[in-house]
Amino acid sequence: MGQGNNGTPTRTLLSVTISPQTPEIALGRTLQFNATALFSDGSKSDVSAAAQFEVVPAVVTSLAITPASSVLLVGGREQLSATANFRDGSTQDVNTSVSWSSADPSIARVSNTGLVLAQRVGETTVSASSGSIAASADFAVKPVMAVSYFSNAHTSKFVDATVRFMNPGVTDSNLCAEIYVFDQDQQLAECCGCLLTPAGLQTLSVNSDLTGNPLTGVQSVNGVIKIVPGDSSANPSCDPTAITPTGSLAAWSTNIQSLSTSTFAMTETPFQLTPLGDDELGALQNQCSYSASLGNGQGVCTCGTGRAAANSTGTATQK
Repeated sequence: MGQGNNGTPTRTLLSVTISPQTPEIALGRTLQFNATALFSDGSKSDVSAAAQFEVVPAVVTSLAITPASSVLLVGGREQLSATANFRDGSTQDVNTSVSWSSADPSIARVSNTGLVLAQRVGETTVSASSGSIAASADFAVKPVMAVSYFSNAHTSKFVDATVRFMNPGVTDSNLCAEIYVFDQDQQLAECCGCLLTPAGLQTLSVNSDLTGNPLTGVQSVNGVIKIVPGDSSANPSCDPTAITPTGSLAAWSTNIQSLSTSTFAMTETPFQLTPLGDDELGALQNQCSYSASLGNGQGVCTCGTGRAAANSTGTATQK
């Protein structure tokens, strides 16, 4: 280390270091370089320098799917996200560049962008792959029940109430609408099964079809209607005592209230889809089986008007 004219030590540049020293960068990514100068007095400073680096193809080391597992109701949807982890430590969303597939598309199918649609009850695996690298997510599809309270039209203020349900054609197949009507004492009063073609619509009168012949012999004033979509291929007669849940139904109720001799008020309420547990499924079938065993039409509701209706004995009717 030398001295200047005023006797102060002079500082000389000893070296310049560039980091990272062995850079590697994936195509389409950016990398920040730093150049550091080392001086004779031990100090360091940022300076300019040159370095060579190599641009290499992006190498995927692994894939990850989010969420890794999920539970959907029949007819439900969920958007998956695929993330690629690269050799340089970077990550990238690759939803539209990976190949998506389902182990059993009849249970849950997946689009080329990772949108999963639950088709029928069961379990399956959805995968995303890029070359030889793949990841998977587990899906369980659970049964659906539509539940709604109703006010009976036999009260003085109501003219009638109807229940409508349709097969939106999600699976492009016929479905059974298995219907269970509970009275104000929470006893099963009626049950029946109605066949619905894709895009088929059914309309049931609360008075005539659902509460006109209650098993208890007491006219229901209020209660609960439960509707379960069933597999018509496994149950061609749509027998509500032997349900195989599948598919998806849209259901809603319409209430017409008499305000005066010439004025009426109509309200429509969509049914809320809720999960159907194994215990409740068994209870519905057992109670309906008991009602059907009594015979003489007791406890058997009718399917109203619509397309391709079927009664509980499996005879196709058109009303």
